[in-house]
Amino acid sequence: MPGIQCFFVPGPLPGLNDLLGWAKSRGDTHGRKGKRWNSYAEQKRVWEEAIFVVIRNEKISPYPGAIFVNYLWQEPNRKRDPSNIAAAKKLVEDALVRAGILRGDGWRDVAGFTDRFVINRKQPGVRVELVPNEMRKYESTTHSTKKR
Repeated sequence: MPGIQCFFVPGPLPGLNDLLGWAKSRGDTHGRKGKRWNSYAEQKRVWEEAIFVVIRNEKISPYPGAIFVNYLWQEPNRKRDPSNIAAAKKLVEDALVRAGILRGDGWRDVAGFTDRFVINRKQPGVRVELVPNEMRKYESTTHSTKKR
């Protein structure tokens, strides 16, 4: 089983406001099978492909079990709020599935994640750290599933 693996996706990546704007927009042309073109689907495909290429170039190995994902979002300024920025994790996780690194992006395969935010004018993007769940040293005392 692979240990901790990292990769960096240059950005800034699209935020929630971008994703919602694309989802609401409809093009005037028709796409495959005569359906109306949706810019969200197109932009998601473009970003997922870009992230997929980074993952392949970094030679990230597949995980057979659940992982924990640490995101370090590097923004050029403070114009976007953190929750807007972090929405791009969906694009990252979908690319991880497409690349065969994860079996899926549901509860079985993604045990959790953290988001941290810094200003980096010279290198905006996101640093992604993949940690096998069994390597994590975390035990919640506030959200226990045990019956008391």
